[in-house]
Amino acid sequence: MTPDHTPSSPTVGAETLRDRFAMAALTGLLANSLAEPRYSGNLIYAAEEAYRIADEMLVQRAALSNGEHSRGGV
Repeated sequence: MTPDHTPSSPTVGAETLRDRFAMAALTGLLANSLAEPRYSGNLIYAAEEAYRIADEMLVQRAALSNGEHSRGGV
C-alpha cells in the first residue's frame, strides 16, 4: 500500500480526491443498504468497499484523461 492508502489521523480539509470519491461511494452504499443488506450493520466492509470503488474511479479517471477507453469497471 502506498502512504495515501494508510489510515492517518483525521484532518479536516485535507481530503484527497480518493477520499472524496470514497465518501460519495459510501453514501450510496449506505443509502442502498436495504437493497444490499451486506452493507447494513457492517460499516468496516462498507468503508473498505467504498475505497475499492474510489480506487477504480481513479483508474477510470486516469484512463479517460489519457484518451483511453474504459476497461469495463469493477
